[in-house]
Order: sequence, then structure tokens, then C-alpha cells
Amino acid sequence: MNRISVILIGSIMTINFAANSNAQETDIGSKRTLGYGIGLGSGSMSVGINSNSNFGLSLNGRIGNHFLLMVEVNPLRVKSPVMDESFNAFNIILGPSFGETFRLRPCLGLQFRTWSGSKKVTNHDTGPLIGIDAGYEFYKSEKYSLLIEFVFRNSLIELEGSVTSKFIGFQIVALRKT
Repeated sequence: MNRISVILIGSIMTINFAANSNAQETDIGSKRTLGYGIGLGSGSMSVGINSNSNFGLSLNGRIGNHFLLMVEVNPLRVKSPVMDESFNAFNIILGPSFGETFRLRPCLGLQFRTWSGSKKVTNHDTGPLIGIDAGYEFYKSEKYSLLIEFVFRNSLIELEGSVTSKFIGFQIVALRKT
């Protein structure tokens, strides 16, 4: 992730947050949302040109609407392609939502990893995370809706050696408007 990408995404998030802070709550799409969900996807770890992936479950919770705070847990273990170590991840993410029914959300956050294996370098570490979500919200009533979304996450593990983690998948999220 280069400096220009970070500046661009940060600017978009700031502009969107400032624009939405003055908006009036006039419809269901502008109410604060609490949600939780489950997803399936592929987590991978790349070391240079070598890569290894694992398919598994993800769990998430969120609060907000136009500006969303999300917490995700990826309990699947992703093995290193070059040594006997693996990790699982816990993400804390912030991102603005664009759109009412179809939502697009660029996001930034932190990925917390716990490591296991006979060659692990550390027990846990943290790295920056960048992602994007795209989904469609199905309104069931004035207070409840269901969101089906595609998610992509990319996190830097170590700059030296080009070590990164990725998660690509789908999530189903139950939302409650408050």
C-alpha cells in the first residue's frame, strides 16, 4: 500500500464524514445501524511470489451507517507458504458507505494476528489493513434489513520479504435500525 492510496482513501473518508454529519435523518437508510453476520471466504498469506490459502468462516459485528465501525474475526488458520507457522486474524475497520440500497465501502483499519507453529517468529503482531466492501441491502421492515456483501481485505505483515495477508469472501449481515 503506497502513500498516495492512503492519502486518497483518507480524504474520501474525511469528506464523506463531514458531508454526512449535517444530514437529517429522514428515511430508513439514514438511521444508525447495529449488525452482526457470518461469512465465507478464502484467507491467504503471500511471501514474495509464494502463496498459501485456506477457505473458512468469518464473523463480524458493526455499528454506524454512513460511517461504519466494523469488527471481524477470521478464525481460520492460514499457513505460511515457506515455513511452519500460521496465523488467524481479528480486524478493526472504519469506512464510509456510499449508496442507500447498493453500498460501496472503502475501508481502513488494523489487523491483529495470533501466530502458531514450530517456526513462528512472534506470538502476535499488528498490521495496517485496507479493504473494500460492495453489497446490496434488502429491507425487511422499518427496523430490520439483511445485507449481502462481497468483502476484500489486504494487510501488510512484513515489508521486508513482501509478506501480506488477504481475505476475499461474502458476508450475510443482519441489520437493526435504531
